[in-house]
Amino acid sequence: MRNLLTKNNIVKRKYRILGIDPGSRIAGYAVIDSYKNKMDLIDFGTVKLQSDFDGEKLYQLSEFLIKIIESLRPDMIAVEKVFMGKNVLSALKLGQVRGVILLTAQKLGVLQFDYSPNEIKKAISGVGHASKEQVQFMAKQLFRLQETPAVDAADAIAVAVCHASNYAYKKMLSEAENEK
Repeated sequence: MRNLLTKNNIVKRKYRILGIDPGSRIAGYAVIDSYKNKMDLIDFGTVKLQSDFDGEKLYQLSEFLIKIIESLRPDMIAVEKVFMGKNVLSALKLGQVRGVILLTAQKLGVLQFDYSPNEIKKAISGVGHASKEQVQFMAKQLFRLQETPAVDAADAIAVAVCHASNYAYKKMLSEAENEK
């Protein structure tokens, strides 16, 4: 995880965070504003990557991210780390997707952070091994949504929430250190 707490970033009290749940076919995204102890959900959803060709899918994802970043102007992006399960090919494809996400954010000057699936689930539900349904339920409850978000969108909301809480904690520690 990149730790880019600079004096300019610490002074700012409101942050816009883009959370991404990377996927090789469907990626989730969520944008939240985080300030003090409050979070507002600005936008969320999924993007279906339409092509059968990996290069085309990665290009579609990059173009989608450019539109989101340019229109909603997040200060930082948080991405779920790749889980190394039994399917190595899936892990490699997700690694490519994460690479495109991080590269696109870097090209547009957006700070990047990443978190493990357990960190993300714990941040939104209090349980590191929460089910997809629990994450969906908590995303719906936390932001008082009318409908349950799609699995990938709920995961992206959880990524953004995880970063908001982690960043606030790191900012507080950094401010305390600067006061010494």
